[in-house]
Amino acid sequence: MGRVFQPQYWKNMPDGSRAKVKTKAWYAEWQVAGETKRKKIGPRAIANAALAKFEDSEARRRAGLPDLNAEARLLAAPLADLATEYLEVLAARDTCDEYRKTTSAQITRMLSECRWRVWTDIEPNGFVRFLGRLRDTPRVKKATGAAKGKRAPRATDKVLADGCGPATLNSYMRAAKAFARWLADRFHTTSPLRTLKPYPEAVDVRRSNRILTDDELGKLLIATGAATRKGTATVWGKDRAMLYRIAAYSGLRAGELSVLTPLHFTLDAEPPVITVQAADAKNKRTEPIPLPQHVVELLRPWLAGRGPKEKLFPGNWAQCRKQCQWLAADLKRAGVDATNDKGQPVTFHSLKRRFVVRLIQAGAKIHEVRRMARHADISTTLKHYAEDNLKELGALANRLALV
Repeated sequence: MGRVFQPQYWKNMPDGSRAKVKTKAWYAEWQVAGETKRKKIGPRAIANAALAKFEDSEARRRAGLPDLNAEARLLAAPLADLATEYLEVLAARDTCDEYRKTTSAQITRMLSECRWRVWTDIEPNGFVRFLGRLRDTPRVKKATGAAKGKRAPRATDKVLADGCGPATLNSYMRAAKAFARWLADRFHTTSPLRTLKPYPEAVDVRRSNRILTDDELGKLLIATGAATRKGTATVWGKDRAMLYRIAAYSGLRAGELSVLTPLHFTLDAEPPVITVQAADAKNKRTEPIPLPQHVVELLRPWLAGRGPKEKLFPGNWAQCRKQCQWLAADLKRAGVDATNDKGQPVTFHSLKRRFVVRLIQAGAKIHEVRRMARHADISTTLKHYAEDNLKELGALANRLALV
């Protein structure tokens, strides 16, 4: 049995004597697994109530039942602290730094602007209003004047002068719903955001990369291969040309290309393949990618004389996104327009998109394209890479019988 009491201590009195006096605060004392626990509470009535909770928690623990008081404390825990724990869980699951950084910024902003302090504050209507403010509020003011010193490109100014588009809003929604699901699992309940539906992204496409034609890709590779080294670039012109070629014929992303060594290539196999280990791949899977024979013939002399573990494209360029600057400069050098009439730019990811689109145009089955692109789900392939060919659709329509 526990007890509540007022501890006594010796106190020097004004007349020089010493006397035993009691503390003003009441303490609770109880047993936990044979160990005595003691805690300062305050008034006697509150101490009695606290002792009852402590003893109830211990009794439920001995009976193998969930601790209701612990769950109540968890429900009252600040969401900011739980968000920190959630990010630690994401790090333990080996998610990339960029994803965690973006998720952290999004959760911090929604906790602040939605005024979510504890679990019971989370509700869908307030979150939808928050997304509405993101959509309607310009992210930056439009650039004025003719100065070009630190000014962003005009296309970027135009995009940022508007509110967030559907793709950005859906990114916030995914982060919020994932965080809410993680919390709901801890609280043994359902997520209050489970009923939210994503915004239709097709109604407002802010960024749509275009792919290079065969002629444009050829010009890019020739001009880049002939470029001389300037500045402090860690990847020379000929190596950059091979970087673009591998990206265009394997679909590897910049981060995956940055870790390549000769050991990643098996050119004598049938078929020749390039293999990125699961630890370095975005999908965390080791999946060999077959290479075209004409690329293999160019790779053999280029790889000759290199150490087996030597980085083919050294430096931290992928983390700093320097490949974007390289590609822009090389496109200009090759005389290839960086954007088309529709305002669609050529980015480094356009090389992967070209790889996937060319596979589809070559008549590959969609599940084969998904495997070559190393997508986790076939819906990603269909949504972002499969483009309708109007001429082929017209030929298909002509097959319908006349009635």
